Amino acid sequence: MVLCCALGVACARGVEPSERPEGAGARGESGGPMEDSSASSSAAAAEPDPREERRDPAPHADRPAFVELEVPGFLPAVVALPADWSRPRPALVAAHGAGDGARWQCEMWRHLLAARGFVLCPAGVPFGKDPEAGAFFRNHHELEREVLAALEALREAYGDALAPGPLVYTGYSQGATMGALMLVNHGDVFDRLVLVEGGYGEWNVSIAKRYGASGGQRVLFACGIRTCDTKARRSADALRRAGLDARVEYAEGAGHTYGGAVAEKVLMALDWVLEDDPRWR
Repeated sequence: MVLCCALGVACARGVEPSERPEGAGARGESGGPMEDSSASSSAAAAEPDPREERRDPAPHADRPAFVELEVPGFLPAVVALPADWSRPRPALVAAHGAGDGARWQCEMWRHLLAARGFVLCPAGVPFGKDPEAGAFFRNHHELEREVLAALEALREAYGDALAPGPLVYTGYSQGATMGALMLVNHGDVFDRLVLVEGGYGEWNVSIAKRYGASGGQRVLFACGIRTCDTKARRSADALRRAGLDARVEYAEGAGHTYGGAVAEKVLMALDWVLEDDPRWR
């Protein structure tokens, strides 16, 4: 393991999960303006976290649930491993918001997916030396380079354990807004998108057609603030007019977060997102 890291070859090492912070992305990413921050925070805190109602599968006896993955040219990504290794498993890439972090996204998505596949979470750039301060992505070009490099490292590290075919991309706030900008020409790699509290203002019919022409199929918008919901519905209409599937889920009053009621909405829509893809069964 040490040798492969020293040579710059993809490798992974176990990491301990950490508790997701209350109210992610407090720095105010480009996912849209905050609305009624005090009321939203209270509403979000009152909502039950779906992780409390859903038991995560136990990790494989010989493998941890989470590992770090060396990504050449970037900080190590976090990978949530699948529970079932009896056949190749699909993958989802989760990009965090500014002030958020890879490990929190991986924990949330491993839970929502019931560990049915790999969850790859790029690190981004830390705000400072304190890991609790979170990280960010400099721009959508840097996010694109980091996501594709991390995906290549994942394929190299896990080989035949990773099912062939396109992945799901999900982003929260900055990860969603920048993701929507850089994914338009990567529909063959990411044919399904889950954009949470971001990426809702980047679509028109022309851009949607480009995403569809590159292989894109469907987009889920998940919102906790009114601005996101209003703009996401316009974007969803543009996607449908371009021949793609689109859906908007709005947890009114939940606020700018990916947890609580917003996560519940995403969980309820996951069957729709993964529909017709037998790899996720």
